[in-house]
Amino acid sequence: VGFEPLHHNYLSLYILTALSFLYGEIIRPRYERLLRLPLWLIFCIVAILVFYIVISGSRSGLIIFALLAAACVTHYALFLHKTKDALIALGIIAVLAFASYLALPSLYERLTETLAAVVSGSSSDVRPLMYRSGWEVGMRHPVIGMGIGDYWPAYQEQLAHNGFVYGFMHSFDSHNQYLETFMGMGFIGLTLQLCMMALPLVAAYMQRRNRLLMTLFTLVYAVSIFFEATLGRQMGVLFVTWWLCILIFATQKDDRQIS
Repeated sequence: VGFEPLHHNYLSLYILTALSFLYGEIIRPRYERLLRLPLWLIFCIVAILVFYIVISGSRSGLIIFALLAAACVTHYALFLHKTKDALIALGIIAVLAFASYLALPSLYERLTETLAAVVSGSSSDVRPLMYRSGWEVGMRHPVIGMGIGDYWPAYQEQLAHNGFVYGFMHSFDSHNQYLETFMGMGFIGLTLQLCMMALPLVAAYMQRRNRLLMTLFTLVYAVSIFFEATLGRQMGVLFVTWWLCILIFATQKDDRQIS
């Protein structure tokens, strides 16, 4: 019995969560780090993980990594008051991004084409078509939705109606967890989903525990489910609930540098 291959978007989600944890380790004093490793070795691990995101071909992974890197650099400059080091880190990231572009130009061409298609609504990429189909289905019953078991056939029919026959034949989902929730449970369900994402972050700030890691995890999670119906798969549900439980019930408090 073989295992189902891990989708590259889920692989990038795992790696990005690990990078969030490693950033927290980098800014801690050495005697408070959970990983008893020298700083240079932690940087090597970060470089390897970023390399895996690049070669995985995950366009959403690259977008989320750019946002995560921007958030970390901003935190390092504004909250830790190390602007010079933050600018150096930003320059290193820019050099590495340019080097990866020279090594894998086709990946970045796909990324720019996808972003242009999403912004313009062009049919050259299927995601805008899937997003539009999901929105049209959701707007049939915008308050309470069509029901978890009933929206799927309607969505498939809408894909065929909008001309995406290949997606209809292969039962594509919307690749967007927000739309999946909206179609099934309407604005009420979507509001509950947003509360489910926000309340652990609010609790972390109120209890002054794991605020930085919870913020970065929420950023990664909130953006990743825009590109993937994460809660529709067991691997996505287990990953999100596992990490939320760890972050919520962890007893370790933020150190003075993070707070």
